[in-house]
Amino acid sequence: MVVMDAVRGMNTAEKLALLESLWDDLRHNEAAVPSPDWHAEALAEAQAAFAAGRASFAEWSQAKERLRRELLRP
Repeated sequence: MVVMDAVRGMNTAEKLALLESLWDDLRHNEAAVPSPDWHAEALAEAQAAFAAGRASFAEWSQAKERLRRELLRP
């Protein structure tokens, strides 16, 4: 597939930027993107962990920056 050949040629930063662009595009038509059944279970587990004090939240911008630092480490 031509698209995958192009993706394989990208570096990690370019791939992450592509992922962000794809998610941004998909969120504009959320009704067309089905949510798998396991999502509800994962959300319930996350809510329970937060309620029990075993998890916390971070601002999305901070979480993205942390992921970039961890994934793009030389």
